[in-house]
Amino acid sequence: MIEKLEKSIDLVGLVHIADVPGRHEPGTGEINYANIFRKLAELRYDGYAAMEFEPMGDPVAALRSARELAMSSR
Repeated sequence: MIEKLEKSIDLVGLVHIADVPGRHEPGTGEINYANIFRKLAELRYDGYAAMEFEPMGDPVAALRSARELAMSSR
């Protein structure tokens, strides 16, 4: 995924990611969100990023955690 971002960042208007398996809270699956957000910052991406997920527990707490993950990786 990182390599694809590097090659096509000028064409990207929206980054939409969902963890696998299950599309649950970011960080509970195989996707390394910290690396993705770090690379987006390094590439000076200034578009939107959408994190799709289905919370396994409290949805408000899950949203807070997802936001913290995205912001801490900048």
